[in-house]
Amino acid sequence: MKLLAWSDRELAGEGYVDWYPFNHPDLGAVELGGWNRLGVFRNPPAKYLEREVKRFPGWLTWQALTLPKLELLKTEVSALGSDVYRVRVAVHNTGFLPTYVTKRALERKIARGVVYEIALPKGAQLVSGRARVEGGQLEGRASKPSLQAFLPNAEFTSDRGQCEWTVRAAAGTSVQVTARHDRAGRVEVDIPLA
Repeated sequence: MKLLAWSDRELAGEGYVDWYPFNHPDLGAVELGGWNRLGVFRNPPAKYLEREVKRFPGWLTWQALTLPKLELLKTEVSALGSDVYRVRVAVHNTGFLPTYVTKRALERKIARGVVYEIALPKGAQLVSGRARVEGGQLEGRASKPSLQAFLPNAEFTSDRGQCEWTVRAAAGTSVQVTARHDRAGRVEVDIPLA
């Protein structure tokens, strides 16, 4: 009775609809009415909706800022002679969370590592390496010791990953390298061979 009184007072009866007859095309004569569970109880009533949701944008922005973010760290080309070049790309996760986001994702093996791909123009040839390589996961800034720590830590660069290929192509040719992660984004760069 208190809910009914509240619905009548605050929602002008929107929370409870008096039963009324209805001729259903398949079922015939039925009655409709009762509590508006979806519009009042499962969701905030329209009257209160803005008040309820205005609390969340700041929290959602904070959540988004903690996500992993893949960024280009470095590209490197080394001439090996006879129009052969070693192409190396390094990326890092500048986000707070690791690329796998949760340990549970690692346990269940549902988070693929960083995928590195090289696209060669016509006339270029891949001498060593594969056109598509799946690398490992990259850690984020969460729970990471600073460089000022007294004890050495091998995980200082665990936020970084790299891949390299050997390519045969004419000098000045550009190759396109992509690094991507399902949860951390995509980096794409054109690298001139010189």
